[in-house]
Amino acid sequence: MRLLIFSLLFFLVGTSSTLGRDLTEGIQFGGLQRTYRVHLPKKFDGRRKWPVVIVFHGFANDSLSMEELTGFDAIADREKFLVVYPDGVSRHWSFGESRDAVDDVGFTLALLARMRAKFFADPRRTYAVGISNGGFLVLTLACQHPEQFAAVATVAATFSQQQAKTCKPSRPVPIALIHGELDRLIPFGGGLTADGLSLLSVPDTVKRWAVLNNCENQPYVEQLPRRVQDGTAVQQTRFLKCRGATQVHFYEIGGGGHTWPGSTKNLPILAVGKASQNIKASEVLWQFFRSFP
Repeated sequence: MRLLIFSLLFFLVGTSSTLGRDLTEGIQFGGLQRTYRVHLPKKFDGRRKWPVVIVFHGFANDSLSMEELTGFDAIADREKFLVVYPDGVSRHWSFGESRDAVDDVGFTLALLARMRAKFFADPRRTYAVGISNGGFLVLTLACQHPEQFAAVATVAATFSQQQAKTCKPSRPVPIALIHGELDRLIPFGGGLTADGLSLLSVPDTVKRWAVLNNCENQPYVEQLPRRVQDGTAVQQTRFLKCRGATQVHFYEIGGGGHTWPGSTKNLPILAVGKASQNIKASEVLWQFFRSFP
């Protein structure tokens, strides 16, 4: 039966080749037709379970723009994992504070079930990352359903005050955070966003996760080498001894804006600030993820 299902799957998506494959699919959830993109890596097959990274776009963006921004597909082809790029309703994610009725947490759980049933995604090697509005959703997922993820990450996102108060994960979860010091949309120092969301500062968010994961008091802090003279610098802070063999990593991008570091597909500097080329966020995050099977 498994062989028959596998054969039917490849009749639908095509046989493996030297290039990965991209699929656009839909799923009914909450009375809505939800869409997502799936990248199947080179030599994808059903003879084993595959790691999967689910990648959430920012506000006003979509799955295709997130695929182009992050460049995760090329890493997936090299490292052999699946990548899923979901679409938010009206290009927006609901993470528990907005007044709309969209259940994006439930949608994510349904999407993970689909990936595990159809594409052999490994429940023990499931990872999530999001930027900005998508990052807020990742934080909510980590707080409410840490059992679903081996590790999570955010770029240009921080705890809202409400999230910080209510986050009580049932188990520790490894987390990496990347944030630009000069981010004007999700301010590094916290406060109110343009749409009135009250934010915790980025350093306080990192400390909060260190407490939630019951980490040691003193982290390891180092300045990473400047490989490109683009006016940015990267400081890495790592809590390495945490409950459940978890860790908390934080990359502070000095001079960086509301961007995905290492990408050349960010919006113009005048709109979002500098995108540091001294760190490649997607590479760093995959190396972090793969450390936690």
